[in-house]
Amino acid sequence: MTSHSNSRHRTNTNTNANANTNTNTNTNTNTNTNTNDAVSRSKFIALEVSYELIEALATIVPRVEANDRQLGDQIRRAATSVSLNLAEGQRSMKGNRFKHYGIAHGSANEVKAGLFVAKGWGWIAPDHRALAILDRLLALLWKLTH
Repeated sequence: MTSHSNSRHRTNTNTNANANTNTNTNTNTNTNTNTNDAVSRSKFIALEVSYELIEALATIVPRVEANDRQLGDQIRRAATSVSLNLAEGQRSMKGNRFKHYGIAHGSANEVKAGLFVAKGWGWIAPDHRALAILDRLLALLWKLTH
């Protein structure tokens, strides 16, 4: 009967050792995942520039909407589409990645057209910062799609 008790004790010790190993492995995995997400986000320049564009558009879109509600809404939705498609494409497989990058490129061109229409009507300044950011973004998107 004594040997049976020793056997149980050994089993419990091994179980505790396995639990500690699993805990350490999970902690390390989570740490590495968070680090990789931060690194991949900082390396995806096109997505960061799309966020800059939205910040620049935050002052323009209300002025456009004051003159043409539908055009302002269309510019806002197209700019949002750029960021969302870049983010989705970044985590997609190869074929879907290019599809999302292509949609983002088309949406960025739509933003550009909307801004030029608003500029033509005199609702925004011809040298607005958003246009410079948009040029940079379109160049980055061209590289992603060609």
